[in-house]
Amino acid sequence: VAESVLKQITIRNGLTAPAAHKNQSDIAEEAHITEVALLGSDYRNIRPTLEIAERSKVSVGQTLFRDRYNDEICFVSPIAGTVKAIERGARRTISRIIVSKVSKAKSPEASSVATPSKNRASIRDAMLASGLWPAFVTRPFGDLARTTIIPDAIFINAARRTPDAPDPIAIIEHEQEAFDLGLDSLTFLCDGSAHVCQSSAKPLTQLKNPRVQFAQFSGTYSAGLSGTHISNLASNDEKTVWCINYQDVIALGQLVGSGRVPQTRTISISGRQADRRSLVRVPLGSSLRELVSGRFSGRAGVRNSTVLSGDRITGRPATYLCHLYTSD
Repeated sequence: VAESVLKQITIRNGLTAPAAHKNQSDIAEEAHITEVALLGSDYRNIRPTLEIAERSKVSVGQTLFRDRYNDEICFVSPIAGTVKAIERGARRTISRIIVSKVSKAKSPEASSVATPSKNRASIRDAMLASGLWPAFVTRPFGDLARTTIIPDAIFINAARRTPDAPDPIAIIEHEQEAFDLGLDSLTFLCDGSAHVCQSSAKPLTQLKNPRVQFAQFSGTYSAGLSGTHISNLASNDEKTVWCINYQDVIALGQLVGSGRVPQTRTISISGRQADRRSLVRVPLGSSLRELVSGRFSGRAGVRNSTVLSGDRITGRPATYLCHLYTSD
């Protein structure tokens, strides 16, 4: 890769990744989802301040709640519709906020903010205004990144943990310009390097930026975990590190390039009961029952199947799609 050497690391400890079930389409199809939810379990140590009420009408990218301790961080609606329910958890935390489309009409897949300049303050403010800031996760506890801290390094997880997962190469190639722009923008937010951690030996970008470093991880299932990447790559000087998923980097690139923030991500649907493995582009927090409807073989269908959000090793039974890579 231009101006950077692809460091190769093999992980031998840990579980062996399960084999793929069935053939997968290389083309992501569009899923028509009418209900989504923001899940409190996706965001650790957040105390919410609600900006909506039940039955409120919301637009794509509209703020639903903010962090009480840092009201710059907002959490936005992935679709346009009506707030169906606000469910509270222990100690007045949010269990989930459910948003339903008011009609079957296709709603926008992206929200818009002012296009940021290429500097730390402008990119930071744009990410906060658009609701993209919660894509950053700190280690080792998995909390949201604090807005007042500048990390020593940022780790981009572009590794494929299991064969059932979407191929990052195919998704990045489809959005190459946005990925490159997002990757370059990350270097403004940290004092050190942006580490791209990937499974393939094929370069993910030809970006010429000496602060972007690349590493190929292979071996067991652990090779796809951000914790593994950090323990193998972080230097003694890199004490504060953030992690972000490669699809969120693409979203950042679109934010910097056009001011538009996509509220959809590409996922894969697979399993023994699935008719086929398929790539699907869905809103964040999509209803899993809607998502798998009509995709199961046999008479039993989805009723006698357990639907997991995530892979077969760390995925958990869920009603709505959990945030990408919350269990790294």
